[in-house]
Amino acid sequence: MDDYLTFTPLETKAVYPTPVFTLRERLSRGPDGREGRFVLVDAPHWVNVVATVPDASGRECFLMVRQYRHGLGRAVWEFPGGMVDPGEDPARAAARELEEETGWRAASLARLGSSNPNPAFMTNHVTTYRADGVERTGAVHLDDHEFVRWDLRPLDEVLAQVGEGEYDHGVMLMALWFWRRAQGD
Repeated sequence: MDDYLTFTPLETKAVYPTPVFTLRERLSRGPDGREGRFVLVDAPHWVNVVATVPDASGRECFLMVRQYRHGLGRAVWEFPGGMVDPGEDPARAAARELEEETGWRAASLARLGSSNPNPAFMTNHVTTYRADGVERTGAVHLDDHEFVRWDLRPLDEVLAQVGEGEYDHGVMLMALWFWRRAQGD
């Protein structure tokens, strides 16, 4: 253990609550004894789902959603996903988000991995699932102010462009890494 790198939390207080996260301030003592104040984004855990589906021509595609992201000021392609509700099992949240955003349901889900989106100041994790045996139900149920378009995006196109332009969503990149690791790439 790197005890010489460890900070000791002394006090944490909510500074600004929002519907999506709570901004907190934490007073901590560093390994050298000095105290400092640090900002944390306390957000719910997230999930995302990587599903592959052949298109009409038989080409293997990712089932993806396109939506506007306010932080970027534009729409991007990403894997379906969202927040885990309080007390909800992450796998259940993944199944729910997949169907709510795309109208597709998975016969089963496999957990591929979990990571913190930005450990410098965020307290949550995002867990990635692979959806197997997906079938179209048509039952899309979007949240208020959620405008999403789903599409089948060719694997080769996504893999060639990942990290660029419309495929530069950081959480999507983590999901793709977990999926590729599971594929043995």
